[in-house]
Amino acid sequence: MEMYGGSTLFDSQHSKGPFIELFLKHRFGQCAGYDKKSGRILSSLPGSCYVEQAIGSGSKSRSLVVPDPPDGKYTLSVTANESGVYLVEVDVMVNDDYVSKSISGLASSGDVQEIEISYSNSVAAQLLISKKVDLALLKREIEMALRKGRLDRQTGKDLVRDLMHLDRALACNVQADARNHLGLFISRLQKRQEKFRIKSQRDIKNWFTDYFTANPHDLLEIEGKKDVFFLNIDNIREQKKEDWFEARSVAILLEDANTMLAGLSRP
Repeated sequence: MEMYGGSTLFDSQHSKGPFIELFLKHRFGQCAGYDKKSGRILSSLPGSCYVEQAIGSGSKSRSLVVPDPPDGKYTLSVTANESGVYLVEVDVMVNDDYVSKSISGLASSGDVQEIEISYSNSVAAQLLISKKVDLALLKREIEMALRKGRLDRQTGKDLVRDLMHLDRALACNVQADARNHLGLFISRLQKRQEKFRIKSQRDIKNWFTDYFTANPHDLLEIEGKKDVFFLNIDNIREQKKEDWFEARSVAILLEDANTMLAGLSRP
């Protein structure tokens, strides 16, 4: 089980680096990574290793490796040291095949977000990886995006209003209303996301640096991998970086809202 985490700061110069800490805890208490409570790096999961991974000339991410993880449920805590957009990739070996999942979030200094992992490497192997999302997290991420100017203000106001209605529906345990309000929240994000969708080679040239677009013969390959390349702000043209932050904020909020919607009970 391997986890890599890094982030991009909201503030100019939009530095990339770790800026987050990772802490993995098994349901029975074994753990590895940076423990915020004690301020120490712990490693009671056998063989675990927590390091700062360097790419090129600078340090870009945290790396947490557990070579032989016990079966069971885990919580991966992501603690932000600065305000920005984080990206965590979880790679798990299941029956000799790697399964990967990328999870992102908007976080301010001191924020802690959790990723839940359910792992088994038995004959009937299973792997579930999901960010823990609730109403408080959605509110916090919208607050962050608005405060840092990373979300269209009118869209943000509409989303905040939707969450107020959602809050009341959840408080009254009216699940149908809660799903309806969350569905409206999702539809607003989907509409806003269209502004940033990359649909053509012209869009690729507008968003990505010349390193990606100088050779016309490479554009088809880039087009097929554009979603992956888009996650790295270093690949984005300088004049599009502010738009990149809103595009990432909208995508994160949309993914989190869909995660929460899937968790709401059905009638």
